Amino acid sequence: MTESAETWLKSLNSLHTPLPSDFDGAKGHRESIESRLDFDPGGDRMFEIDSL
Repeated sequence: MTESAETWLKSLNSLHTPLPSDFDGAKGHRESIESRLDFDPGGDRMFEIDSL
């Protein structure tokens, strides 16, 4: 099977392109983390250190 470099690159890129559902999941995850940080006054300190 012969394919052009452009076809191969588009195929490869499609594997690494997030789906709309991935963005929705990330948004929900972010909102969950933000609500926990708002609830726990010391949580942001621990979260920032852990993220480094």
